[in-house]
Amino acid sequence: MNLRVWGIAAVWMLTLSETAHAALVAPSSVTFRHGLKMAPHSRAIIETVAQAMALDPGIRLVKIEGFTASPGGDAHNLKLSERRAERVREVLIELGADPQRLLAKGYGETRPLVDEVTKADRQINNRVEFVVVSAASVAK
Repeated sequence: MNLRVWGIAAVWMLTLSETAHAALVAPSSVTFRHGLKMAPHSRAIIETVAQAMALDPGIRLVKIEGFTASPGGDAHNLKLSERRAERVREVLIELGADPQRLLAKGYGETRPLVDEVTKADRQINNRVEFVVVSAASVAK
């Protein structure tokens, strides 16, 4: 199932899939300019996710997946993606999300959204996405 949140007002769209997982997706990902510095729009996206979790206690576990662009070594990028995912988890907790419902995981440069030809392409790949991996309301 795909569970999508668009904009600040949570609008839920459910679609069945074989995996019985749900992806919690904003109109754009939480992105990073450099290191752990988030792009300006990212705070609003994280607030949207926090609101969605507060409105639906049936969302039992959200996986926060961090990704990087390709510059830098594999080990460096994996560690950076883990730190980014953990930073977003910390912000969600600051906004009132239950830490027990959040899991942060980094994937480095293994899942790019676009080929990296320009700096803008790299910024797109420097992102964090959210996946609902356990939800009572989705499992029904």
